[in-house]
Amino acid sequence: MTQLEDFRSDLDESDPMALERARTRLRAAQGASGIRRRGVPRRRIGVAAAAGAAIVAAVAAILIGIGSTSDNGGLVPRPADAHAVLVDAASSAAGARDGGLTRLPEPDEFYFLEIHGTYRDGSAVEGDESKTKLNTRTYRRWESLTKPGLIETGSRQTPLGGVIPKAPTRHYVIGNERFSHARLASFDPDPQELYRRLLDGVARGQGSSPVAEVFVQLVDALRDVPLPPRLRATFLRTLAEVPGLQLTGPATDTLGRRGVGISYVERSRQDQRYTLILSDDGALLAVRQTQPSGSLIEDAVIVRQEILPDLPPAQQEQYTQITSVRRPATTPRADSDRMPPPRQPAANASAQPATKP
Repeated sequence: MTQLEDFRSDLDESDPMALERARTRLRAAQGASGIRRRGVPRRRIGVAAAAGAAIVAAVAAILIGIGSTSDNGGLVPRPADAHAVLVDAASSAAGARDGGLTRLPEPDEFYFLEIHGTYRDGSAVEGDESKTKLNTRTYRRWESLTKPGLIETGSRQTPLGGVIPKAPTRHYVIGNERFSHARLASFDPDPQELYRRLLDGVARGQGSSPVAEVFVQLVDALRDVPLPPRLRATFLRTLAEVPGLQLTGPATDTLGRRGVGISYVERSRQDQRYTLILSDDGALLAVRQTQPSGSLIEDAVIVRQEILPDLPPAQQEQYTQITSVRRPATTPRADSDRMPPPRQPAANASAQPATKP
């Protein structure tokens, strides 16, 4: 088997980019495309012509532990870290090479999100797992700023079989701020500015710590808000600035998609660990939350994110049936762009997962 075939052996043969990915791995091994740690630069989104290759090379270096050659031809390890992987992912997102949304939906369009979730009920968070079991469900959400939408919770234990009407959202929520379509379209912070903005906006009692809450808000936005490529890149670069991130190496989500894991431990919340799984192209595939023992609290796998012109016919029929017997949910009118502060939890309240679909 040649070197190229060796680097291609674990790739999906049906992937039209498999050969190019193998070549990128080989070039990384030969020192032709090394990985260097980069700080977050001043905003130059869209200038990285080879961002996709950089992501693949970064993951390749993690998989095979190399990045350059020594003078005598031997392979010399070159470590990659979480910061470098996230910055490379941001470059891929900036060029819309991560498979994510290519634009911000129009106000009358729908943002569709599908998540496959595996989770334990609340008592597992308190450490008593003997009386709990893992639950699995698929969550789907169609939301529009100006049109009624729908939520399918995947649970048959809720009223109406887990299908819930959703009022027009009118705005997007990032951190504790509301954004209209026009405001989000023109939102253009640099990573340090966004980090400081979110940190300053954390309310008393929100999250296990201000920094942990910023981490959660960034991840929630990458999953729940239809960020266009420019903003998606900014949020990934901002995420790279969160202190305490660790690169955990190769990872696979529950759908079998391969990527790389980046973890964050909430030290003030019973040392619960979040693990983000990023694809070779820099897409956020899954968010996993575990106990210090490694037992699962929640695993949210992002299956689909897309823009739709309208509700699909089946969901339109569901919405009609539901609203004929029940008035749709209403959304309180926003009096300002600032969200009301969350209620402070009781002192003896048990910690709950902070990111839920």
